[in-house]
Amino acid sequence: GAANFVVDTVVTKIDSGVDVTSNEAIEESASAVHDKWMEDNSWQQDSTPELFVPYDELSESEKKKDRDQVLLATAQLIES
Repeated sequence: GAANFVVDTVVTKIDSGVDVTSNEAIEESASAVHDKWMEDNSWQQDSTPELFVPYDELSESEKKKDRDQVLLATAQLIES
C-alpha cells in the first residue's frame, strides 16, 4: 500500500510535467507520503505522538525516511 502510494504520487507529478528531481517536488511528495502514513497508522498516535505532526515539524531523521521513499521511487521511474 505505502509503496503504491509513493509511486502514484511521483507518477502524478511526472504526468503533470513537474521536475520530480527538484527539491521542491521531493519535499511536496515526502509531505504527501507523511500525510498518508498518518492516515493509515492513526492507531499508533498514542504511542508515537511525535510522528503525528505536520511534515514541516518532523525531525530531520523522520523527514529523511519520507524523502528516501520518494527518491527511491523517483529513481526507479526515471530509469524505466
